[in-house]
Amino acid sequence: MKHPLSQASITVWLLLYSIANSIAQSPAPPAFGPFPTKLESQHLPNLVQLHQRVFSGGLPEGPPAFQELVERGIKTIITVDGAAPDVDSAKQLGLRYVHLPHGYNGIPAQRVQELAKAVSELEGPIYIHCHHGKHRSPAAAAVACVSAGLIPTTVAADVLKIAGTDPNYHGLIKAVSEARPMPFEQLRQLRVTFQESIELPPLTQAMVALEEAHER
Repeated sequence: MKHPLSQASITVWLLLYSIANSIAQSPAPPAFGPFPTKLESQHLPNLVQLHQRVFSGGLPEGPPAFQELVERGIKTIITVDGAAPDVDSAKQLGLRYVHLPHGYNGIPAQRVQELAKAVSELEGPIYIHCHHGKHRSPAAAAVACVSAGLIPTTVAADVLKIAGTDPNYHGLIKAVSEARPMPFEQLRQLRVTFQESIELPPLTQAMVALEEAHER
């Protein structure tokens, strides 16, 4: 005579085996979450999230834009635009501004390292912006996140597609395609003095103004 629990034990074992097999065959979740992704925003143009702590977008103009940054938990704003940032409005809400400008023709190697250092060590979440949030800031955010090891190189190009970056900006496209993770020790030892506003040389200011006029 069979033990009365034997059939129940077999049933339970089969059920557990079925569950385990189902889990093993199901696709693994993406290692870097659902990013990059485009976000809806009333006051921040072309808002894209690349990582839990890194966003890119356009210039925050006026109190509602800065308030939205606060509501999204942003602690540090990095501008890669040539224009002087609105440091006072940011400070009134407890936000830190960092100025790391670059042009439309690419991102210099030194600036890439500084951006990587910034997204690695400055208080986050971090919002990186240019004027429109379509070209320079998504490129800067992408190279920063790749160089800091926050996102894989395989999704960096997707950031530009989502932001609507013009493929004719070959320097920006190249900077993103060539971005690679920096060695941890090199990134840790890198010394950067982050400034809230940088005075650009007159010629650089004129070039930035021409580029922005052309973009508009």
